[in-house]
Amino acid sequence: MNLLGFGRRVKRIFKDGFRLFRWFLWVRIVSVGWALPFEFIGVLVSVAVYYFYTLGLTGGGVLLRGYDPIHYLIIGLFVRSLVNITLPLVYSSVNDLYKGFFGVRGVGMSLADYLRNFRMSIYSFVLANLFSFYIRESLIAVLYLVVGVLFYGLVLPSIDMLLLVMLALVMGSIASLGLSFLVASTIWLTGVLMPQSPLLWFLEVLVSLASGVYFPVDLLPGWLKSFSYFLPHYYCVGAIRSIFAFKSNFFADYAVKLFIYMVASISIGLYVFHESYVRFGKKRPPSPL
Repeated sequence: MNLLGFGRRVKRIFKDGFRLFRWFLWVRIVSVGWALPFEFIGVLVSVAVYYFYTLGLTGGGVLLRGYDPIHYLIIGLFVRSLVNITLPLVYSSVNDLYKGFFGVRGVGMSLADYLRNFRMSIYSFVLANLFSFYIRESLIAVLYLVVGVLFYGLVLPSIDMLLLVMLALVMGSIASLGLSFLVASTIWLTGVLMPQSPLLWFLEVLVSLASGVYFPVDLLPGWLKSFSYFLPHYYCVGAIRSIFAFKSNFFADYAVKLFIYMVASISIGLYVFHESYVRFGKKRPPSPL
């Protein structure tokens, strides 16, 4: 495929992705309107529980690696809520393709058949899911910062520094998306479609334990700490915390490593997913458990 043909194919993928988003994925965005107040209360309560727990143990006079413990947690949850969106995205999208159904004038068909009949790429469906989930979760993630500023004295960096925060979030999300493509490729390689991927479950456990979202990874044993370097969350959280702590000199170190991770992750993930789909997925659809 020449460069012009590749460009046309990418344009078609994005065009179809927006069409799918408008047709039947917009309902996820509509649900945010009434759910947002409850999400705000949930975020406020969860942070408050951690606040009073920490206050009871330390008396409020302890810093966590130079941070207020509550600020440390809020920034970590803010980053995780956005970077972690893309981790299960591709696997859940493929699940929807074969387990979800779309009705047209009384005729039901799987989403995979629907895309095939209208000559739409599987990547368009993944893209449509990414749009809907990211818009919804971005609003929820901002609630963490709102709660931090209004109730716990979190100070936001300047506008130019917030642009660096957005840059780090984009790189972290793309890096996580690369892992998502790798996980989803196991569907084509094994020929089995499970509701929950064991590999994805393992990654989620690692994110909770070794990403630095809830506590510094320095507290972990050496063998467990080494897992953090394989997670994009670790570099993204470190970069954004350095901005909120006004330590921009640390941002560059985390950002460079995150950029390298992003390029490697999305390149390898897309290649493995595409090759496994072409060689196995198109020939034999996965069998659901």
